[in-house]
Amino acid sequence: MKTMLTTTARAGLPAALLVLLAAGMGPVAVAEEAAPRLSVTSTFVDRLDLDAFRTAAVQSGGRVRAIDSFARRNLRQVNPKLLREHDPVVVLLDLLLMPEHWAGTEVVHVKKEPFRIQLVAEIRNRLPADARVSPVSDEDLDRFRATGLASFRFLDHPATREALGVLERDIMRTNKEVQKIRSARALADAGVLRSILRFIPEPGADAIAPWHTIDDVMAGAEGLPAHPAHAGLGGGVPRLDPEVAATLTSAWRALERAWRFQDAPAASEALDTLARTARTINPAIYPPASRLEWEHWYYRNNKMTWIWLVYFAAIPFLLLATVYGVRRARLVGLTLFVVAFSLHTFSIGLRWWLAGRIPNANMFEAISAAAWFGCLVALILEVVLRRWPVRNLLAASAATGAMVALMVCRFSPVIVQGGDISPVMPVLDRTIWLYIHTNMIIASYALIFFASVTGALYLVLRGVAALSGAGTVIQRSFAGAGGVGAVPGGAASIILGRGLRPGATATEVGLARTLDGTTMIFLELAFLLLWAGTILGAVWADVSWGRPWGWDPKEVFALNTWIVFLVLVHVRLKVRDKAFWTAVLALLGCAVMLFNWIVINFQIVGLHSYA
Repeated sequence: MKTMLTTTARAGLPAALLVLLAAGMGPVAVAEEAAPRLSVTSTFVDRLDLDAFRTAAVQSGGRVRAIDSFARRNLRQVNPKLLREHDPVVVLLDLLLMPEHWAGTEVVHVKKEPFRIQLVAEIRNRLPADARVSPVSDEDLDRFRATGLASFRFLDHPATREALGVLERDIMRTNKEVQKIRSARALADAGVLRSILRFIPEPGADAIAPWHTIDDVMAGAEGLPAHPAHAGLGGGVPRLDPEVAATLTSAWRALERAWRFQDAPAASEALDTLARTARTINPAIYPPASRLEWEHWYYRNNKMTWIWLVYFAAIPFLLLATVYGVRRARLVGLTLFVVAFSLHTFSIGLRWWLAGRIPNANMFEAISAAAWFGCLVALILEVVLRRWPVRNLLAASAATGAMVALMVCRFSPVIVQGGDISPVMPVLDRTIWLYIHTNMIIASYALIFFASVTGALYLVLRGVAALSGAGTVIQRSFAGAGGVGAVPGGAASIILGRGLRPGATATEVGLARTLDGTTMIFLELAFLLLWAGTILGAVWADVSWGRPWGWDPKEVFALNTWIVFLVLVHVRLKVRDKAFWTAVLALLGCAVMLFNWIVINFQIVGLHSYA
């Protein structure tokens, strides 16, 4: 380890910074099973015109959304590989129109291997060896354990259902996985999909009235029995013009025939007729075409989480500008940072418009919004402190934090799964405190993470400088003219020009003091925001629940996070090696914050959690 660090030191500080930044960033190639095959050929799919139907509206999950995002939302729960290899609307239609093809297809994906092993063991306990025949033969069970892919016939087999029933009873360990399987099985079933594909608004109804399915329309147009979901309510769609009902019914029948015989022109015409006709039934409550098209664009572009690449591109230039003070590197780095922030702002604003509310109601929105708030603060500080040595590091830390946040939103299955646009519970949406309290808390979390970036960089560079020996490039750059001591005072002292010399570069005053000063700026701002957000959260709790504090796990660990930084303030005053302990406590505070935001949210049941 010492040899590696010494070699890095000899290569110069920029190389050290870039190596540290790039470590662990490269994607790891993982072999995956191919997605299940469709019943139709690729030639048929290529000739389909899905534009009109893809951006038609459907009422689902408490809001009206585009059919494309409806398909993505449901299929992600069935098998994410379907979205990566096939058009989600084509898969949705294939599931609806060709259920016999999917009955024996291994389509439902069960992700967690330990659970798959338990399920296979339970099935084998219930079936003697001579009774294990398809779809639960030993070969089928081994393949399921290896790939995680299950067919309807496998899941509907009595032995599998009994095994799932046993595992469902274990509330702490396996119940949640069983519920995921049941949900995925339902969302891939043609009958269930027909009952939830509500793309027919009711004529003359208001915006909150339930929409109807094609089965409801057929029940009125052809005199068929009402759909089971509407038992006792009669058939048909109230006040729907018989000619419109006949048009919709005829188009759906034509679609069924065209899909089965892979007649792309006829299928395209039927889909276009369904979309255009549905739009004319109740124009007053039907979303504008532009909103549905933007929603489709937003989801097709992975909710704009690819912006992390632009933030990543800014980081090396900002680090080089910090080390050498090169204006061009600073200009390029800040330009890329501003471009990334502008795109990030556009994504937040677009989601706000699509959702009809401030986007901070689920973990995806909270993480993205936290990064945005943090970058806004960093951008303001870059302008205010443009003559101080901490310039560039502020934006570099923010870019690193935003990059990590958007990568989590893009690649974490848990966050992606819960990241769809959804309505807020009325009890939350009726009060302004949701937006004031939540935004202050998540902004403080972003600044805490930014401080941990500079704190970690301080500790690593201090270790590299110590191992490299006196007189090396990294030793001189780290110590500078001020040595490895801490910046006197805190953020206010730095901003007033007392802690670091205005006009100097980071290496002139020393990276040690510059990193310490940057960490203190972020930590003190985070400390104030977290304190104010916690107090306002107590006010909101008193308004909503009649008490300001309830010892909810999230409340307790939010307080614990604040206490860590309260300790840091006092440690800063008392210890000799102030910069070292500031960096250590910055990392500790970040760890407590992440525990609060991740473990508490998803593993411990509480008023603020998703567990």
